[in-house]
Amino acid sequence: MHVVREAYQQYSESTAIGRAQLACALAHRFLNIKSFFAPSSPLYTNRTRVNWSENCWQNASCFVSPGDAAEVSRLLHILSATQSKFSVRSGGHDFNINHSSVGSTGIVIDTSRLSQITLAADKKTATLGVGAHWGEVYKALNGSGVSVNGARSPNPGVGGQTLGGGVGWLSPTAGVCAASVVGVDVVLANGTRVYADSSTKSDLLWAVRGGGPNFGIIISYTYETLPIDTVWFESRLYTADKNQELINALVEYEELAANDSNASIVYSLSESTAEPASFVGFLYLEPTPSPAIFEPFYKVSSAGDRIKSTIGTIADLSVS
Repeated sequence: MHVVREAYQQYSESTAIGRAQLACALAHRFLNIKSFFAPSSPLYTNRTRVNWSENCWQNASCFVSPGDAAEVSRLLHILSATQSKFSVRSGGHDFNINHSSVGSTGIVIDTSRLSQITLAADKKTATLGVGAHWGEVYKALNGSGVSVNGARSPNPGVGGQTLGGGVGWLSPTAGVCAASVVGVDVVLANGTRVYADSSTKSDLLWAVRGGGPNFGIIISYTYETLPIDTVWFESRLYTADKNQELINALVEYEELAANDSNASIVYSLSESTAEPASFVGFLYLEPTPSPAIFEPFYKVSSAGDRIKSTIGTIADLSVS
């Protein structure tokens, strides 16, 4: 990387924006041109607005999407040599500015091309590319008889959800999402690629299972699977005047759920009176229609279905 060092010596007194622009120029030269999006690119605005929150629609000096660990390693050498700021984006499902976005003083490493999903032959583990979205994961595993404890929405990326710990549909059974990780493929800050599991670099595995993004750039996670196939799910709408009844039902439900890890809910309470906007979503990890454990909520009069009572799979739920 002597070319990088020489370039940095030339621009070492440049501004933060200048260092970012230099990093972009070097990335454009050394990486696959299809993976590079500068402000002049017709796809630049599209890449800016991948982020879920408009708060994170920042105009980075460029977006670079490495296609493999070797490109990630070269990119980290460039960033180290130029001392440019950067952010790493998996799904961009974060409303905190600069977590998976950066302004003109840095570049965004977009991991969307690192999205391969592979189920092991024995079906005990699944290797998930850090740039895959959870909806893609559920679709890939659909029909296999197993699933993984990922996000309750199809939109978040595997990377951010896991690095932050993550709460999933299967958390009553498996804990936080990161607890299911048994191995991780990662490129360290010095560009070295390592694999960490319980027997090799176990301290790194411990750190990245919910410990945040400062230990390296993840290429893929190896998740332990769970023997889950057909499930039941439903979601009901409620008017705002039912909110207190729903809170009471939640208290009663939590006592029951302590003894049944197959049950899981999501809910949101709204004060809007314009239309029914409060909801409760139910999931049961067996093909049992309207399980009794959700009875506290059944007693509250609903305003209709958000998702109809369904026997299906996690993949079906993710697109409902």
